[in-house]
Amino acid sequence: MKKRGFTLIELLVVIAIIAILAAILFPVFAKAREKARQSSCASNMKQIGIASLSYAQDYDEIYVPFARGNQKWGDLVQPYMKNSQTMDCPSRQYRMTRNTTVTPNSFWDVADAGNPSTGTLRYAYGINGWGMTIAGGAPKNCTGPQGRAMSAVARPAGTIMYAEGEGATPYSIGAGVMDLTQNRGQVGWNRHNDGMNNCYVDGHVKWSKLEPIFTDKNTNANEYDNEWNSNL
Repeated sequence: MKKRGFTLIELLVVIAIIAILAAILFPVFAKAREKARQSSCASNMKQIGIASLSYAQDYDEIYVPFARGNQKWGDLVQPYMKNSQTMDCPSRQYRMTRNTTVTPNSFWDVADAGNPSTGTLRYAYGINGWGMTIAGGAPKNCTGPQGRAMSAVARPAGTIMYAEGEGATPYSIGAGVMDLTQNRGQVGWNRHNDGMNNCYVDGHVKWSKLEPIFTDKNTNANEYDNEWNSNL
């Protein structure tokens, strides 16, 4: 009795079915993997937020500034975390090559930044140092919470302190940019499933798309009524 094997056509049909299933499932798996990275990033930012609140308690209720002397904000919160990897988002394209264990007072410096698209010696997050005032038709007032007293921030739970980015300056996270269409390609934006994690002044972390956090509610003619402004 002869055993009948698979024909070439049958094998091709099976391979085609497997290929179709793979094409359907791979994007699902990729999204699930990115969701896990998003959660890991949120955990990092939560630790940074808690460290910043601890810093404020030790410095007369003044939030961590962008820099103090030669130390940038990442160095200032490091003693409260003791883990430089917390500053590195798992979904960022460029990795840090130095940490505070090796160079405790030089975590990031402007001389190390290099090209904004290719530099490697930078934080994965940016601090909200947005500062803008009205002068002769210039944009509206907006002031970030960095370096300010706790009592000067009107909405701690509604004001962003840190967000996704590829640099140590607030401009790397788009804090000074309102044109979403033109600047949507900024590194850090849409890093996690078409959105980004944000750490608020009170320490909580939330994922959001771009539009909600930049929306100006227009309730005040002289101030930006968005999540970057600590004045309102």
